[in-house]
Amino acid sequence: MYQSQPVNRGCHVFMNTIADVDQGDKLFAITVENRQTFLYYFDVVLLYIINKGKIDGDFVNRFGMEILLIGSAACVTALILSAWLMTFAKWFPIPGVDAFVIDYKTLIRAHVDYALMALFCVGFYGSGVNLPVIACWCVAIGGFTNPTIFTIAAFDTNFWEKKKWKVFTALSFVVSSVGFVWIAYTMLQHAIA
Repeated sequence: MYQSQPVNRGCHVFMNTIADVDQGDKLFAITVENRQTFLYYFDVVLLYIINKGKIDGDFVNRFGMEILLIGSAACVTALILSAWLMTFAKWFPIPGVDAFVIDYKTLIRAHVDYALMALFCVGFYGSGVNLPVIACWCVAIGGFTNPTIFTIAAFDTNFWEKKKWKVFTALSFVVSSVGFVWIAYTMLQHAIA
């Protein structure tokens, strides 16, 4: 369900009800789904008018920051899956699964890393600071791929010797580092402004 977004300087758009419009012998009824779509576009148009043809940067950044929530949801999903995999590999062994997990300690590292990255994503989103969208994408992608490195390594004894995984690891570290440093810089700017 779409919620009206805050617009310029604390002004909010509130349109909780839209009455059916009687057009002579035709009754034009707006359904709940149409109301939500209408409210979204109404807010965008209002922002466009208020800002004299420019969409407010805060609105765009807040909308773009939702990738952090998607990244967090992906990490939480991987966290739960890795927990069940470890459970079936060690605590309630299922034949075949215990043999599938070659390095149990590395899978624990991945499990903890997924949890940390999910918390980082939620924390950054909820910080109240408008963060650069590209930095958010970097954190969401890098935050998922970094623990995935450990997950893959838990299943492959020769992981660290394969060139494709070295390239994947390097790219993942670069992307996540760019995102985290950029967000840290933005938060520092916000704090001292």
